[in-house]
Amino acid sequence: MGASIQGSMGNPICGVQETTASSTEAAEERNEIRDNAATTDPSSPPPEDVQPAENIPAPKPEEPKEDKEAFKQEANRLTLALQKERDDQAEKDARQAQEAKEKRKLDWEAALRETRKNRKSDWEAKTVNRYGVDFRFPVFDKNQHIPVLALINPMSGAMAGTDILACAHNSDYYQDRFFNIIEVIKGQRRGGLMDVFRIELQEAKKEAKRMNTRPRLISGGGDGTGSFAIFITFLCLRADPSREEDGLADTGNGFIWTDEEMADSFPAIAQMPLGSANDFGNILGWGQKYPGDPSSMCCAGRSGARGQLEKWIKAVISPSSPLANFDLWGIMPAPGADKCDFKLAELTGKRGPSPREAIDGKKQLVLKTAGNPVPFFICLYFTAGFGAYMVGRFQINRRTTPVRNRAEYTRQAVGIVTESTPPQLKLRCNGVKVDCEGKPYFPPRRDKGVQGRAYREVGFYNINWQAHALHGADRASLCTRLCSSRQPVMFNDGQIDMMRWNYVHFKEPGSAFANRQKERHASELRWW
Repeated sequence: MGASIQGSMGNPICGVQETTASSTEAAEERNEIRDNAATTDPSSPPPEDVQPAENIPAPKPEEPKEDKEAFKQEANRLTLALQKERDDQAEKDARQAQEAKEKRKLDWEAALRETRKNRKSDWEAKTVNRYGVDFRFPVFDKNQHIPVLALINPMSGAMAGTDILACAHNSDYYQDRFFNIIEVIKGQRRGGLMDVFRIELQEAKKEAKRMNTRPRLISGGGDGTGSFAIFITFLCLRADPSREEDGLADTGNGFIWTDEEMADSFPAIAQMPLGSANDFGNILGWGQKYPGDPSSMCCAGRSGARGQLEKWIKAVISPSSPLANFDLWGIMPAPGADKCDFKLAELTGKRGPSPREAIDGKKQLVLKTAGNPVPFFICLYFTAGFGAYMVGRFQINRRTTPVRNRAEYTRQAVGIVTESTPPQLKLRCNGVKVDCEGKPYFPPRRDKGVQGRAYREVGFYNINWQAHALHGADRASLCTRLCSSRQPVMFNDGQIDMMRWNYVHFKEPGSAFANRQKERHASELRWW
């Protein structure tokens, strides 16, 4: 019996076994093991592994305590130095960010000053004015008068808008609050005229709040200018996350004013009638002709024009002028849809009685893709058919005075009736379908196969006035229509008044359209 270590697969293993090996190598191996065993403690167990001496790591000498302490101190010093470097960098970044913010603010304020300066210089050289170059608006008393702003189309009223803007810029207070509506929409850059208008609107809001009322906004132009002025007001109040430092932070509804502020301080509209029909201004009591219109003054001359304009401005800023609610409508996608399913095109052509051109041997209309549409609000009426075609033709032939514009409307209306229908249009309102509250409204008796070709126009009214001639009222019997009054279209009843017109309808005689009132589909404005 003896101890023997035997290798397997090149790995040393330990084992005890009985052997009878007699070879020379085995003997030599046994002698070597005995020699090694003689130098070790016989009571110690046999080693589990045998490694070459050069592979056994030498024990590390224990470091002195003072070396450990020095290493610890150096590590702490490096940590503190690194942290200080990070803090210094963060402070530097914050300082640079603040400096950049202050610079952006200074640049913005400089741009605002430049915009205000250029705006003032635009009117200093004007030497001709129907109200006189020395005319001044009535003195504004901040303790008595309602804060007012104005968005005026300078081209309207045969350039009367330009003269009114010039008078405003010659008058204290008004020179900061009256704006060219075209330049405002063009000046949407940072520091542009849109920013200046927003700042003045914010100040007017504060002033009006101290008087427990809302500011007022003069919309000077045609009927379309009223809708456009409302759109610009919403646009200037829209939040912009990239410009929070300029006061354009979102209050949670997409605007810089809260819902409560919008309800309490959105400006009341006073429509200055500078257009042709002026239905909006007329229905609200501001007149059908602009203050100073020669056709309404006989021989009063410049002094009469001044008196009318001064009286008109005094009425706007007077606390005694009453406020009235006004229904506002918009074109919205159908339930479940994210966009409207119609296309927009713009009528083109040469000025004249008819815009049609000879193409392939036929008189045809030339249309082009309209530019990107802006959200718009409907204050007065919205129709498809004859009226839309007439307005499209009129836009090509717009004149310089309201009288000539009304004559142009008449000329285009006659042309539409006497001409054949161009291939780009369907016959009258054929193919148009309108549903109200989920029920078919147009064409009537649709379930019996009736089409819209018998009708020239379909749409809705919001006011009881169109082109100073046409009105709307509830449907009624023949006797009622001829012998008694009917409920007219109301602009503040929360209802939409549908109308359809075939131009020749002897069942419903009279001067008023027959309207069918439908409940309002939505109780709030949607911004899109």
